[in-house]
Amino acid sequence: MHMEGEVVLASCGGRSLHWDASHSCCVLFEGELVGEGRDAPELRLLELYRERKEGFVETLNGTFAAVIWDMACKRLMVANDRFGLHPLYKAFVDGRHIWASSPKAMLANPAFPAHLNPAGLADFLGLNLFQADDTLVRGVSEITPGTFTVCEPDGMRTLRYWDFVLSEEENGRSARSYVDGAVDVLRASADRRQAHGETSGFLLSGGTSSRVALGALDRSRLVGLAFGAPNSSEAAFAWQVAETAGIPFRFHALGPERLKADAPRGIELSPEPLSCIQFDGLGAWGMNDTDATVIVTGCGGAAVFGQPARPREWANEFTAERHFEALRIFSDEDLSQLLQPEWYREVEGAAVHRFRDDLARCPSRHGIHRLDYWALRQWTRRLDSRLAHLFPDGTRIRPLFLDNEVVDFARALPPSLRWGEKSVYRRALLKIAPELASLPATTTGGLPLSYGLRRLRYHHRLAAWRQRFSRLSAGTPVASRPLGAAPDYASWLRGELRDWMTELLLEPRTLDRGLWRREGLSALITDCLDGGERAGSAARKLFTLISLELWCRRYFDTAGAAVLPSDHSEAR
Repeated sequence: MHMEGEVVLASCGGRSLHWDASHSCCVLFEGELVGEGRDAPELRLLELYRERKEGFVETLNGTFAAVIWDMACKRLMVANDRFGLHPLYKAFVDGRHIWASSPKAMLANPAFPAHLNPAGLADFLGLNLFQADDTLVRGVSEITPGTFTVCEPDGMRTLRYWDFVLSEEENGRSARSYVDGAVDVLRASADRRQAHGETSGFLLSGGTSSRVALGALDRSRLVGLAFGAPNSSEAAFAWQVAETAGIPFRFHALGPERLKADAPRGIELSPEPLSCIQFDGLGAWGMNDTDATVIVTGCGGAAVFGQPARPREWANEFTAERHFEALRIFSDEDLSQLLQPEWYREVEGAAVHRFRDDLARCPSRHGIHRLDYWALRQWTRRLDSRLAHLFPDGTRIRPLFLDNEVVDFARALPPSLRWGEKSVYRRALLKIAPELASLPATTTGGLPLSYGLRRLRYHHRLAAWRQRFSRLSAGTPVASRPLGAAPDYASWLRGELRDWMTELLLEPRTLDRGLWRREGLSALITDCLDGGERAGSAARKLFTLISLELWCRRYFDTAGAAVLPSDHSEAR
């Protein structure tokens, strides 16, 4: 097979090529390796390439995208990390193979056709993230995590060097030994992320993962960071965790006054579209007074180890459609009222169909395994990791659970130790930080994580009966524990953001795009402004549309112009 076309690399961050001493091999590297000391990562990659050739990437631990050019054999290799945390995109246009760190870099090329991808549109409206390896731009796809591409004079091939394959069978190893092993690998991962003695920020939440991570880390070198609604249980639980752990804590209260300014900035910083609700924490990092250049997170913990609050019998009730329904933003009925007919025909049913296909990519008979596989390969990659781009330049984001040793250990767990009462994840928390397990958590509906499943079920059933009884007897439900960190976004859109929303979504520039039906947009805005029971859902949908319109204006409407921030440049 002959290799047709030329290769173009669109580089992010202004990084330059690093040559070896003989000037015969060079590397372009973006990201960070952990556990490799303070030496330049480019030197480590060149050393591994000399030793292992195409196997150089298999042992790399970190967040990265890398390109190696071997002049002697005219071989170009493009690789990303196991989990796709450092995004890398590809396209083939006019005889050119293009790789870039964002679809925006593709659109900056005047020769690139700037067209909306119906599959990406369906995903973003359905889930606020993209599925498979698609993007919002037709012809641009994200490189699959854990793969590398080899370009040589006689052809191009793409190989997968790693996948998140979970154990299907039980074995004779004791649960206690697995718990001990989990604690050991978590502490080793924590040591790698705090290797150089600097004070690190730590993203705190009210759930399980941040407590497990906090139990493994050296707390004397941590500052807790969080943002959210100040009166939510998520904020209250995070405060309790920080106080009990004995670490300083900085909390940034969200408010509408920042969102209008943060939304366009977030659109510019993130490599692909996200709901602008996700950008409301941007102001927190500008006000960060910790001087921390490293932020450790608990991102992906439940996908890696399994969800301890999920009983084993839940697997028998799992269906792709049921879980998609719990995650979705717009239903097909919503979209039929909102989109122009020709676009609705393109996206009808596409998001749930693609969700089902994504789950089927996991080679497991267990529904829960397929869901954890999807969560790590899609949710963590396409949502959680993208938020890392919102932090100031020079800030390094280090997810503790997305470590090669940790994930390889966790994916070998027998199925019975990933779920429910026997969950190694839960039992590791009880061993590593019992004082944090005794605090209430959002994961368990406001009850301590130390409670067993039977006790949790009892409390949840009791709360449900109290609600039912109160409706029957008095017509007003009994107040329950307020959970979650989401502010009342509908009230923001009814108040300070009302003019911004209506002008953006209903002005001719938006309607002339040919996507939306004016009456559908107006009805959705009315649902939000009326303040009824549909207001919260309508607000979430409206912020999705606002983000999409801001992204289209910033990149599609100016495709081929110099609209990219300074950290994106194209290099041959």
